[in-house]
Amino acid sequence: MKKHLMCVCALFFCILNIFSVEKVNSFSQEEAAEYFSENAIEKIKKLEDTSPLLRERLLQTEEDKTALLVVRSNENSSSEEKAALVTLDKAYKTLESGFYTATSLTGGLTLTVSSFNRASGGWYAHVTSGRTGSGTFSHSALISYEALTGEKFVAPEEMTRLERKDFERIVAMYNALFARDVIVIYAQLKYKVESWENASEYRLVPDTCQFFRVDKSKAILELKKNQMESSVFSLEPEIEIRTPNEIQADKEKISQTLKSESEAKQKTLNQEKESNKKSESFFDAEQKGRKAIFLSVDTAIPPSDFVNFDLRKISLNSITLNFMLGIGKFGFAGGLLGYDYLGNHQDNAYCAGFLAGGNYTLNKHLRVFAEGKASYHTNYKLCIKHGLGIDLIIGKLLGTVGWDFDLYFDFTHPESPCGISHDFFAGLGVTW
Repeated sequence: MKKHLMCVCALFFCILNIFSVEKVNSFSQEEAAEYFSENAIEKIKKLEDTSPLLRERLLQTEEDKTALLVVRSNENSSSEEKAALVTLDKAYKTLESGFYTATSLTGGLTLTVSSFNRASGGWYAHVTSGRTGSGTFSHSALISYEALTGEKFVAPEEMTRLERKDFERIVAMYNALFARDVIVIYAQLKYKVESWENASEYRLVPDTCQFFRVDKSKAILELKKNQMESSVFSLEPEIEIRTPNEIQADKEKISQTLKSESEAKQKTLNQEKESNKKSESFFDAEQKGRKAIFLSVDTAIPPSDFVNFDLRKISLNSITLNFMLGIGKFGFAGGLLGYDYLGNHQDNAYCAGFLAGGNYTLNKHLRVFAEGKASYHTNYKLCIKHGLGIDLIIGKLLGTVGWDFDLYFDFTHPESPCGISHDFFAGLGVTW
């Protein structure tokens, strides 16, 4: 019961969220500006920005380094130097432990958004670090039209006049809001900081960067670690406490770290590329009318044999050449030429006819179809068929199987001119 209640609540909030997005899209520019500004104020109260904590820890680390140098310069006892080193080591561990968060709403990040890019179908958002202590983090990302507005993006040339008018109005509204620096969206960066190669040098390692609309709780875009670059920054003045050997050891350690990260990133990219390739090869396929030429064989089974099915009674009924061209995205029409074996050469016949139907592409390898056929046979029979089938597509090669329900009219037997049968067929050919 509790699980069902949670599902209902989730569905309710999803519908409410979609409704609110569509409602905003119908606002005037001034109404939208007021709406987003109010939501931004409320959102700021709920967000956590640990940039001040990072600055505090960075300064503490540098102060502990200075304190260590003072101890060394005054030729104090080794126990005092050891205590200073312990304090510094603790400061480094505290600095490098856990993640920090910065947002553009609280000033930890700076976010600028360009005008709508028609070629890319979205708005480019550029994020730079503000008070993270570095001023070096920078990344750009495309916020798609659908992600920002909640409405599916359709190429303008495919829109109706009314759809185009509404699309242009929505784009103009958001462009104006961004130009006025109205906070419509904000960025939130999750990152780590670690000591780096040179004196007082640190590296900012981004983990995720999420973009949110101020009136929504779910991210409209999320960038992963492998989609962003780390950045290095230094504090002034530079305070060096390491010996030459320690400096060299750090250089070698960092070189190995960069190598390992590069290999891991390349491995992840290769895996994603392979995954996308498999996904595209299996699921992504153009929906279009069935175009094919193939040779098929079939067997006609009378209703009585169909009910009391016996595999031993199955025999060749006909061989047919089928050819068809697509009509739009879902239709096809063509013709057929066949040879009816009918159990022996004395009763054989030839046939010609036409066919038409509809199809739906499941993926690049599977396509289902429904069709109707009408053909005239030289043994004075007219046959009308309708049925279902599935195509297996590998490149241009086509394999097809299916079932037809046959209704035929035999003009040589006026006393019982009609008959029915079930027809199973299989074929091989090419498609494009």
